[in-house]
Amino acid sequence: KRRKLDISASLMASIAKSSSQRPTGPKKNTKKTEYIKMKDHTPSEQAEVVQKWHSLLQKEDRPYTLEDFRFQILVAARIHARCQESTVRHAMRTLHQTMPITVSHMATCDTEEFANAIKNLQFYSTKAKQIQTAAQQIQTLHQSQVPETEEELLKIMGIGPVLADLLAFVNTREIHTNGFHATD
Repeated sequence: KRRKLDISASLMASIAKSSSQRPTGPKKNTKKTEYIKMKDHTPSEQAEVVQKWHSLLQKEDRPYTLEDFRFQILVAARIHARCQESTVRHAMRTLHQTMPITVSHMATCDTEEFANAIKNLQFYSTKAKQIQTAAQQIQTLHQSQVPETEEELLKIMGIGPVLADLLAFVNTREIHTNGFHATD
């Protein structure tokens, strides 16, 4: 009988050891979501995406220029990372009420004041710093004009391939000036 207890004890110790070596918590999804480039969406989907992003602009609040509106969409796209649309809309409204959302203002504003205006977002402090750096880069490298090409957008702080593709599509001067016209 003593032998059985020893085997059981060593079996239990072995099980405890092997289970402590297994990862705990929920199983992580290792599949990467494939991103569909904007040009590969249907025209109606493209129109919906353009409308969504342009609806984030507060055109009646201040005398903004075309380049200001283009920068605001870049800001909205950047703060949207890991946040729901309703949260982004709230943050953009608060930001509009707090300060002008222009390249020149954001490049020189107080980072803490900016971060405080978007504190309802995840990673708000990091986003504020990165957007301020992006504004400085746009001011210095692009004469305060948000670039239109994916290649140039990728050089801006906090803009990766997905945002660069999105912004190169929805944030062109052409679309801001003439609107998006879907062609089937």
